[in-house]
Amino acid sequence: MAIALKVSAKPLSTTEMNSRASAFVAKWKFESREHAEAQTWWNEFFAIFGVDRYSTAVFERWAKRASTGHQGRIDVFMPGVMIAEHKSLGKDGGKAEIQAEDYLAGGDISAAEMPRYIVSTDFAEVQITDLASPVDPPFRFPITKLPKYIARFAFLSGYQAPVRAITEQTAVSVTAARQMGKLYDALLGDIDASGEGHDAEQAAIFMTRILFLLYGDDADGLWEPDAFRNFIEYATVVDGSDAGAQIAVLFQVLDTPIGKRSARIDDHLKVFPYVNGGLFSERVDIPSFDHAMRDALIAAGNFEWADVSPAIFGSLFQGMSSRAKRREQGEHYTTEINILKTLRPLFLDELEVRLQAAWPSIPALTALHQSLADYRYLDPACGSGNFLIVAYREMRDLELRLLVRLQELRRLAPLDKIKRLGDYALDGTADLNVVPDQFAGIEINWWPSKIAETAMFLVDHQANQRMASTLGSAPNRLPITVAANIVHANALEVDWNRTVEATDSTLVFGNPPFIGQYTKTDDQTADMKVAWGKNYDGYLDFVTAWHAKALAYLKDTDRAAFAFVTTNSITQGQPVPALFKPIFGDGWRISFAHRTFNWRTEATGGAAVHCVIVGFDKGTDKPRLFDYAKPSSEPVEMPVARINPYLLDGPDQFVFKRMKPLAALPEVKKGSSPTDGGSLLISPAEYPDVMADAVAAKYVRPFIGADELINSDDRWCLWLTELDANDISKSPILSSRLEASREMRKASKKVGTQKLVRTPQLFGELRQPTVPYICIPRHFSADRLFATVAYFDAEVISGDANFTAEDPDGLLFAVVSSTMFLSWQRMVGGRIKSDLRFANTITWNNYPFPQLSNTERERVIAAGAAVLAARVALPGQSLARMYNPLAMSAELLHAHDALDKVIDRAFGFAKAPTESQRQQRLFDRFLEMHESDQLANPPKVKKQRALSTSASLV
Repeated sequence: MAIALKVSAKPLSTTEMNSRASAFVAKWKFESREHAEAQTWWNEFFAIFGVDRYSTAVFERWAKRASTGHQGRIDVFMPGVMIAEHKSLGKDGGKAEIQAEDYLAGGDISAAEMPRYIVSTDFAEVQITDLASPVDPPFRFPITKLPKYIARFAFLSGYQAPVRAITEQTAVSVTAARQMGKLYDALLGDIDASGEGHDAEQAAIFMTRILFLLYGDDADGLWEPDAFRNFIEYATVVDGSDAGAQIAVLFQVLDTPIGKRSARIDDHLKVFPYVNGGLFSERVDIPSFDHAMRDALIAAGNFEWADVSPAIFGSLFQGMSSRAKRREQGEHYTTEINILKTLRPLFLDELEVRLQAAWPSIPALTALHQSLADYRYLDPACGSGNFLIVAYREMRDLELRLLVRLQELRRLAPLDKIKRLGDYALDGTADLNVVPDQFAGIEINWWPSKIAETAMFLVDHQANQRMASTLGSAPNRLPITVAANIVHANALEVDWNRTVEATDSTLVFGNPPFIGQYTKTDDQTADMKVAWGKNYDGYLDFVTAWHAKALAYLKDTDRAAFAFVTTNSITQGQPVPALFKPIFGDGWRISFAHRTFNWRTEATGGAAVHCVIVGFDKGTDKPRLFDYAKPSSEPVEMPVARINPYLLDGPDQFVFKRMKPLAALPEVKKGSSPTDGGSLLISPAEYPDVMADAVAAKYVRPFIGADELINSDDRWCLWLTELDANDISKSPILSSRLEASREMRKASKKVGTQKLVRTPQLFGELRQPTVPYICIPRHFSADRLFATVAYFDAEVISGDANFTAEDPDGLLFAVVSSTMFLSWQRMVGGRIKSDLRFANTITWNNYPFPQLSNTERERVIAAGAAVLAARVALPGQSLARMYNPLAMSAELLHAHDALDKVIDRAFGFAKAPTESQRQQRLFDRFLEMHESDQLANPPKVKKQRALSTSASLV
C-alpha cells in the first residue's frame, strides 16, 4: 500500500528548502563512504524537504532481484513514491539505477507499492528518473547543484508532483512512419535518384491531406470515427477505379462551409466538417487508383493514428525524399529526445523552475501564466516542423499543469481570499496564453513546409483534447482560424522580422542544414557571403549562416536567446574564431552546450552525425555544460564557470596558427612535392620497365603519398638529389623522364613552376628528412581510434600529402600515436567532410605537450616501440586494416593502451581520463604555455612611420 508523506504541517517554502540544501551540500560534498554514511546522508536529505524519514521511508527493504532470483536489500524504499540506491564515490557508473530497476522487476514490489521515481547517488552526483515519463532521459547533476535543482524533488516537499505529459510513444511513431512510406509507394511510386519521379509539390499536397484524414479518423472531436476509412471502403468500387475521383470530391467538400454545400452530397461526405486554413483549397493532382492502391489506403486506415506524435512527420518526409536531394540540401530531422536537449536548457527548464517556485501561490501562478502570452518562437530552418511541434506541445503541457494547479488552489482557498483575488473561472476557450500563432517557421522546401502546417494543427488538436479531458473545456479549432506561421522561403534571403518581430521574449532554435565548407553549392556560398557580410570566412560551414542571421535578427534585444543543433565541426579547428568572435563581439555568451554526441534521425537509414548544441544569451551567469562519456552515452551535466568556444570550462581564448611549436618539440613540415607532371613518379605498371634500366634503377626509392601510407599501395619515385650527370645519356628512362619534367614545367602558367625548369631532375620542393622520421597523413579518418601515422627510414620518400618530422629515437611517433594527441586534433584541428585535417601550424605548433624528464622520455619511446612491434606482428596488413575500429587486434590495442597510460601520466592523469577530461587538461595547459610564451616573446607591435614635418603640412 502506498503511504502518504509525513511532512511538516505547512510545506516548506522554496527559499527554506534552498537554504537547507546549501547547508546539506556544504556538509556532505566531500563524503565518499557508502556503508559508513549513507543512512545519515538520506536522513538529512529528507530533512531538507521537512520530511520525517522514519514514518515514510524504509532502509534495507528486502526484495527479490530479477536478474538473479535472489533476495537483496533496497537501500531506501518509499512505497508508491521512490526507490533509491547508493554507491560509494566513483563506484556508480550507472550500476545504482540498474540495481533499482532489477528490484522493481523482481516481483516482490506490488502494483500498489510501485514507485514513480528512481533516485541514485554516489555522494558526488545524483540521478533522478521519472518512470511516469519513460521517454524523458534520466536527469543527472552534481550534488553541489542540489539547491538549483531542488524543484526536481517537489514530490518530497508536500506539493503535488506535476505529471509530465510526454507521450512520444516511439515504437508507435516509427511504425506509423513506415506505414506512410508503404502507402506513399503504393499511391505514388518510388522517387528516382534525381528526385523527379513525380511532381514533388503535388505529392506534398496529396500526402499531407491523406495524413490529415487518417489522423482525423482516430482523433476525438474532429469528425466521426473512421469516417475517411469508411468513405473509401463503402463509397468507392472494389477495383479502385473511381477512388481518385471520389477523393477529389471529398477534398472539395472539406474546403466548403457546411451552409454552402449541396444538399445532394453523399451521406458518407456529410459527416466531414469545414476545415479552412488553406489545407484543402489548392487544386491537387490525384493518382489514378487501382485495386491494390485502394487496399493500401484502407489498410492505412486500420492503423491507430490518434496517439502518433506529429513530430514523426519529418521522418515521413525524409523517407519520401530522395537521398541525393537530402544530401544536397543538408536535410536532417531530429528525434524528440535531441530536440528537448535544445529546448529544455534554452527555455523549458527555466519555465519549469518558475512554475515550481510559483506552485504554492495563486498570484505568482497568475503572473507566470500572463507572461506566457509574450513569448514568440521561431525556427528559421523548420523542415517539417519538429522543433515547433515539440516546443508547442511542451508549452501547452506546462500551461495545462499551471491551470490545473490554479484550479486546485482556488478550490482550497478561503472564500474571502477568492473574492479579493477576483473571479477566476477557468475557460479552455479563453484562458489559453500559448497559442499556435506564437510559433513561426521558415522553410526553403515546399513539401516539408506543408507538412509543418498540418503537423502543427494536429499537435494543437492533441493539446486541446488533453485540456478538455482535464479541465472540461478547450478551443474548437475547426474551421481553422488560428495557425502557426510557416513561411516557404529561403531563410538566408528574407528578413526574419517579417515572419515574427524580434523582442526580448523571442526564442530562436532549430536544426539548420548540415553542409560542410567543401560541399556547399555556389548558391549556398553566395548566401553565406550575404549573411556574414564583412565577417565571412571561407572555412565556415553552411550552418553558421543561421548564426549570422540570428545576430542580425536579435541585435536590438537584451533577453532573447537562440540555440542550434549543428555538426561538431563549428567548435573545432580553424572555423572557431571565425564563428565565435563576431558572436562574442555582439555581447552574446554561451548559455548552455551539449558536447559531441551521436545524433540520428527517426527515419529508417537516417543520418548518423556527430553533433553539438550551443545556446546563446546576453545575461548568462550560470552556464550549463552537458558532457558525454562516449558520443552514444547519456548526457551528464558538468559544473562550469564559463563555457568557451571549444565547449570547455575556460575563458574565450582561441587557438590560432603558430609558425613555431609551443612545446619543446621538433618542427613538422610538409613532405616533398614532385611538381613533375608525373615523370618522376613510378606506378606499379611502370616499375618493371624502370628497374630493367640498370642506370635508372639505382635511383629508385619507395614513394609514400596519402594512399600509399594508409593502404600500403606500392609506388616509387626517381630520387635524383645525387644524380651523376653522365648517367642521363646512359639511361633512356632518365633522359625521357627528365625531358618530360622540363617540358611540363616550361608549359606551366605558374612563375614558380617555370623557375624549376633548370632542375628537372629534382622535386619541386625538397623537404625529405635525412634520418628516420615520422610520417603524418594530412587527413585522418574520424572513425579510427588512433592516428594512422607511420615510421620510416630516410630512404622512403614522403610526398606533400603527408607531413614529416625527423624522429631518430621514435619519440614523436609515440606522441602522435596517443589518444591524447588525437583528442587535441579533434578539438582544434581542421576537417574536410567528416575526416580530421592535420595542419602543422594549428594542430602541431599549438600542441601543449609537457616537458619530459629523461625517465619519462625513455618510457614514452619504449611504449611507442611496442606499438611498432605490434604492427610488425601483423605482416601484410595496411594501416587501414590494422586500425579498422571494428577489427583491431588485441595485441595492437594493448600496446596503444600501454602507450596512453604513459602519455596520460605525463599530463598528470593517474587513471584513464575521458575525452572531455583530456581536452580540458589540454586546453588548460595550452593557456598556461601560451601565457608564458607571450610573456617571454611579446608580439611585436608594428610601428607607424611618423610623418615628416613637410608631409604633415601638405
